[in-house]
Amino acid sequence: MASSSPFFSRMFPPAAQPITPAQEPGLIALGDSMRDPKERAGKWTPRIGYTYFGQFIDHDITYDRTDIDGPYSDPETTQNSRTAYLDLDSLYGGGPQVSSQLYEGAVGAETFKLGQTIPADICVM
Repeated sequence: MASSSPFFSRMFPPAAQPITPAQEPGLIALGDSMRDPKERAGKWTPRIGYTYFGQFIDHDITYDRTDIDGPYSDPETTQNSRTAYLDLDSLYGGGPQVSSQLYEGAVGAETFKLGQTIPADICVM
């Protein structure tokens, strides 16, 4: 069930005792022990597409409007400008009423506009 809070949050509380520099090699060894020493070609090898798919899902359900230069707030006070649903607005915009440039057809029977793309250097908006 999706959270009804319009704010970001933390998945885990802050560490009660942060790791020390002496513990770091042990964590690196743990991570190395989980790696497959042999590259397995074919359907069993995780493909980079999983990373992009996960990023696509994340971008569809989360959006932080904080300026890249800050100031930054705690996640608990930073508003999420998206819903916890797959709205797919990164693909379809806000629908025909909001993003009419992406649609064609009669009102109520719009379809997603398909066609060739125009190179950015000659695109006029």
